Amino acid sequence: MNPPKMPIHIGDFLRDTGHLRAAGIGSYLLLLFHYWSTGCLPDDDEQLACIARTSPAEWKKAKPVLEKFFKPGWKLRRVEEDLASARESYERRAKAGEKGGKAKAIAQQSCSNATALPEQPFTFNQGKKDSDANASGAEAPPDHRKRLFSEGLAKIAAMTGKGPDACRSFVGKCLKAAGDDAVIVLGLIEDAERNRVVDPSAWIAARLKGGSNGTVTSPIIQAADDLRRQIASFAGPGAGAEPVRGGSGEATPRLLSQG
Repeated sequence: MNPPKMPIHIGDFLRDTGHLRAAGIGSYLLLLFHYWSTGCLPDDDEQLACIARTSPAEWKKAKPVLEKFFKPGWKLRRVEEDLASARESYERRAKAGEKGGKAKAIAQQSCSNATALPEQPFTFNQGKKDSDANASGAEAPPDHRKRLFSEGLAKIAAMTGKGPDACRSFVGKCLKAAGDDAVIVLGLIEDAERNRVVDPSAWIAARLKGGSNGTVTSPIIQAADDLRRQIASFAGPGAGAEPVRGGSGEATPRLLSQG
């Protein structure tokens, strides 16, 4: 901590030194500066002459004038009071700085001991699927949850302008509403981005609440589900095909044209 600055009481100084010439004022200031920086003045003419930057002859002539500003032993009440006040203020700031340093050290230690939470939860089932895929040599399926918390969060942030914490909270609520189905939530986010929805948060929330029994009624997701069911039920050309019915409701066989 830097030493305290010496206060200059300009009004008192000008009033007290109005009878001095420039050399006398300079010597008086030099004596005050030495007094302030060391806490005392030596009661020795040779040393005082050096401090006042005068020759021995000049000091002998200036001493009777300058010593009137001081008490015996070259003491000055104003400087003593200012020094005591400066020391008290210095010690008070030093103690405050010590307390602040301890508090800062404790806070830094707490932060270093804190364990960062993962960005997304890792479930046992997901880890088992990844292990099974690696063991069988098959390519691991895409991690939709990871995509949701990377691509999906970025899309939500870009569309809404909200911060990471708010976006993560919103995606977590969407996951809960969708029965923890990351594919559904990611699909709704992509729908909102593609359709340039004005209020994507409200738009996604409305579609999550619009289904029955937790089923989301997004047209694109519904179409994808229908397509997956059709592919799963397809068993080859003509197999399992229903006959075309005529107007009477009876089955009418298909006929191939001849020739």
